[in-house]
Amino acid sequence: MLKTAIKAAKLAGRIIETNFEKIKEVNTKNSDNELFTNIDIECENTIIKTIKDKFPDHNIWSEECGNLKKTKSNYEWIIDPLDGTNNYVANIPFVGVSIGVMYKKQSYLGVV
Repeated sequence: MLKTAIKAAKLAGRIIETNFEKIKEVNTKNSDNELFTNIDIECENTIIKTIKDKFPDHNIWSEECGNLKKTKSNYEWIIDPLDGTNNYVANIPFVGVSIGVMYKKQSYLGVV
């Protein structure tokens, strides 16, 4: 699982780096006006695909899409695909990718 988390974070990191200062779309997702961009979504899709390719039965919660279809697995991946979106939108290069895994509702591993 650690290798998959690292791979997913690196793939998303490349997307973030490649698209820095090239955002095409900025939206708000709730009444608090939290921002998300097309890059958040692209990173999220890449991370989810990477996880599902290796662990198709695991649960996933991601900041942009919430809970994906729940399974009976004891594992749940928690994803913030572009942690620091406000900085990213403002062209401040202090952002990251955060991926955690819970096992039976206990912290199991994390990658930033």
